[in-house]
Amino acid sequence: MSSPSAARAEARRKAILGRGSDRLAKLTTSARGEDASSYIQTGIPARTGASTDLASFTGEETPPLPHVDVSRTSPSPPSVSGAAAAPASADPQDPSAWTDDQQRQLMQALMGGGGAPRTPFSLPHQSQPSADADPMSTFLAQLAQANQAQGQSYGPAAAAKPPVPPMPPSRFQNLIPLIHALCMWFLLGFFVLWKEPGVYAEKTGVHQDEIPMWRRWQMLGYRRPEDEGGWGVQLVPFFWALMTLEIMLHTIRVFTGHAQPNPPKLLALAIHHLPPPIPSLIMDALRYLQLGNSFVDDVAMIVFGIGVVVMAAGWAAA
Repeated sequence: MSSPSAARAEARRKAILGRGSDRLAKLTTSARGEDASSYIQTGIPARTGASTDLASFTGEETPPLPHVDVSRTSPSPPSVSGAAAAPASADPQDPSAWTDDQQRQLMQALMGGGGAPRTPFSLPHQSQPSADADPMSTFLAQLAQANQAQGQSYGPAAAAKPPVPPMPPSRFQNLIPLIHALCMWFLLGFFVLWKEPGVYAEKTGVHQDEIPMWRRWQMLGYRRPEDEGGWGVQLVPFFWALMTLEIMLHTIRVFTGHAQPNPPKLLALAIHHLPPPIPSLIMDALRYLQLGNSFVDDVAMIVFGIGVVVMAAGWAAA
């Protein structure tokens, strides 16, 4: 009685030890990798037939693990040539794969570029894939057509275009300051040489030969006309004549189309991005400012001419 139970206990102990050895071999193989084969004891004798039958009877038999060469089964790192050759062997008809032409067409469609070279999207309708096969190409083609229809030319080619140079001033525009100066000096000469002497003769009854005109203009450099007691330079309606001449000159500029003001560069760049009422107000303000500057320049020429007349009268009287 004792011998069968002892044999059964011994067989169970060996089965448990065998299972532990198998699990330990598995853990060693997975932890040590390629070097596990050198640590695994392959020379363990097989179990006897009695112990094998006992393990089979008790249900604790573990099938032996096949010997695996780790160095042969370990995956090798992919080579660079294989990785480089993999995209080349891909299916070119895959609709999910984006080619360089498709990416370029996407950028042109988003930027609104017009005159691009022919791409697969610009082929005839027969060679284009259907919308179900390649919906992205259809979307890009529609986007490019919409941008071209709306005139949105903000592509790199449009950004690289040089700005349009301003038109050079015409010959009449270059002569406008000279014309204003000549008109002012002719008006001043008319009042100095003809109008003022006539008014002086009417008020005083003295002929010009008795008191020379240059004498009266010379005294204007030292004292006021009121201090002369009516014997100095007479007051004439010079202001109204000046305003009439200014209106005539500015009217000529308006009708000839040379009254358009030239805003500064920064203002010219920003004026097109302002709301509609503001640009017209700015241009009107610039026109009035140009008119005021022209009037101030003409008055400065008149004052300069009067100073020249007084200086010349002092030289003539001496």
